[in-house]
Amino acid sequence: MNNRKFLIFIRVIEYFVFYLLILLLSSRMSFSYLDLNRASENTRLIINIIQHLFSLLIILFLANMLNKITLDNIGYSKDKKITKFSRGFIMGSLSVTILIFVYSMVYGVHFGFRQNIIVGVVLLGFFATLIQSLSEEVVFRGVLLKIMSSERGIWVGVLVSSVLFGLLHAFNSNFSLSALIVLFVAGIFYSLYKIKLDNGSLWGVFGFHTAWNFIQEFILKNNFPQAGFKNAIGALIIFILLSIIVYKTGLRQNPA
Repeated sequence: MNNRKFLIFIRVIEYFVFYLLILLLSSRMSFSYLDLNRASENTRLIINIIQHLFSLLIILFLANMLNKITLDNIGYSKDKKITKFSRGFIMGSLSVTILIFVYSMVYGVHFGFRQNIIVGVVLLGFFATLIQSLSEEVVFRGVLLKIMSSERGIWVGVLVSSVLFGLLHAFNSNFSLSALIVLFVAGIFYSLYKIKLDNGSLWGVFGFHTAWNFIQEFILKNNFPQAGFKNAIGALIIFILLSIIVYKTGLRQNPA
């Protein structure tokens, strides 16, 4: 690895660490000063929105200053954005539905829907999920993937950004080795969706990511079990199959 390529790798790690630190520090400050353990769900969602917006804007500012990166050149162009987002959202919703069926049939897990759904909370939750998904897609499938791919090739960019995407969730309460593997494969799928299916656009994968998180967090009564490889295998298989599908579809669309 020559000196320039090594410096590019270090720059990617710096962006990741800085993004993670912003989220962790802002979360720590919120719990310390606002007592979020006793706060309403609306308050927690608003804080989540602020945290991810702030971290996103900081990373975008740094990426623009240091690497001349803009939203347009990482995949947030205005071309067919509604169509691509909608297609991704539908694909994400269908994938969650299939996974619910798999867990119900194979493991006997009963998910059900949230009881006493409050429309205001669900709408705010949807917006919070939008912002969080936007933030993660811009950082991982946008900034980090672009910087790494520019010097080390697209596959190194995909693998490195996917590993870091998995490690981002290391501070989640239900994080485990099996969850890391699922998130790593999910990161590969998101990257392939952007590169192969949507020709570099982030709108489709943004829609998929939003649907996947929103349905689990605000529609279902409980999330997919992730502790232990047996519990994670369903999601892992879904993301592997989806990765193969979008890769093959992309080859047919762009055989060169």
